Amino acid sequence: KFFLFLKKSIQEMDYNNFKLAQRNIEGIENCLLLNKAISISNGVVCYSKKRAEDAYQVVCENLEDIDEGVKVESTTVASIIEDFNLEFIDFVKMDIEGEEVRVFDERLADLSWLRRVGTFNIEVHTVESDLHQIVSTLSDHGFKAWKSDHHWSAVFATKI
Repeated sequence: KFFLFLKKSIQEMDYNNFKLAQRNIEGIENCLLLNKAISISNGVVCYSKKRAEDAYQVVCENLEDIDEGVKVESTTVASIIEDFNLEFIDFVKMDIEGEEVRVFDERLADLSWLRRVGTFNIEVHTVESDLHQIVSTLSDHGFKAWKSDHHWSAVFATKI
């Protein structure tokens, strides 16, 4: 079984959080930590530590537009699946600081990787209409998807 935690456990874009996560996984076998951001393309994105009190936010792909923030390498979920030759991911916990809207936008991203995922828990960092759009997209791709009753910005989905 494979569990993919996008941000806090296996994927972490902030270097200080990445170093802390490295210490937290010491001694755990078969655990890989990547210091990258999840995005709609492989390359570099920037994020701001000033956008919200309790979170970072990916602010641009065009690095010439940034006057504040941190640059970090980015990757797609599809690239992670390909790079590590993953046939199926049982559970994805996604907390990618606002980028989830673009990652689940079929006009911007290839969503064929969704067929390799069983269950999602996604934290949505934008407006509620985006949350409903992600639920709709997941439903269109064969998931039973719903907004959490316990957390205003969480989406759950399971393959049906």
